[in-house]
This record gives sequence, C-alpha cells and structure tokens, in this order.
Amino acid sequence: MKKTADAIGTFGESTTLTCPQCGKDVNMKVLRSSNGIGLFGVSVYNYKHDLFTICPECCALFNVDADVSKDLAKGTDHLFLDIPAESLTFQQILPLKG
Repeated sequence: MKKTADAIGTFGESTTLTCPQCGKDVNMKVLRSSNGIGLFGVSVYNYKHDLFTICPECCALFNVDADVSKDLAKGTDHLFLDIPAESLTFQQILPLKG
C-alpha cells in the first residue's frame, strides 16, 4: 500500500514576462506539484508544494523560487500570477509533441 500521494496539475497562467531562455514576452503556464500523505493515491495531507512554469514559445521548464511559490499558493486567483522572471530557475527544455 502506497502511503504517499504525489500529484501535478495546472495552477494557472502568469502575467506577461520575458522568458529567461528565449527572451520572448510570454504568458507562461503554471503547474503545481504536491507531495503528501495519502491512502490508495488519495491525498490526506499535502506537506510540500512546488510551482513550475513552461514557456509556450521555447518549451523551457522553470522551477519557481520556494518563497515566491509559497506566497502565490496563498492566493485564490490563479488566472494571472505575477511571477518575477528572476525567481525562475531553468530546469530543462521539454520535448515537443509531434
């Protein structure tokens, strides 16, 4: 029986910002990764949340700084999240679907 519940899902979209990888002004998709304790894949208590962004132009994946993520997760309006470009850490280029 698995005692952890890990999930990743859409969290919203950023306000317009300049992608640190390709330099284009874009609205990035924001994803939230959650780790927690659960039973049979159902989360009972989430103890860690991370935010990630994906540039729609170059498919670069970025991790959002932990302090910024924590502040953004407190809000209820996730449509246009104000994420400073300097809080993004490059992770990898995601492969394009063909």
